[in-house]
Amino acid sequence: MILWSYALAPIAILSNRRRLRRAGRSYGVASAIGAFLGVAFLSVEVLSSAVSRTSRGRPIFPSAGSYHCPSAWELLDVAPTGLGVAVASSWAILAVSGAGRRPSDWFEGLCLIFGLACIVWPFGRAFL
Repeated sequence: MILWSYALAPIAILSNRRRLRRAGRSYGVASAIGAFLGVAFLSVEVLSSAVSRTSRGRPIFPSAGSYHCPSAWELLDVAPTGLGVAVASSWAILAVSGAGRRPSDWFEGLCLIFGLACIVWPFGRAFL
């Protein structure tokens, strides 16, 4: 899910200006951009934690020969909730303002399904 948020948002933004303006009111594109921004902010937080860890003398990979990285696990731990909150808040803003519209093509539909998965993922994770 995290990688999809990095892939879908730039594709949605790279379209022409008129189409981007119309697509920005779509729930699907809003969820892709919201998820991208949510993961970007979380990544900055986890990266700063990793820098802080190394500045205190603790290595990023604590065990020699191991690829276990506590900072990466921290990102994987908080990302589902962050993605869900970002997507739900973007949908709430579109719904309250009355500017939201249904997806008009397959890409916006794909982004809508991605947004739904971002919201359901934290709840599904709680039961696994």
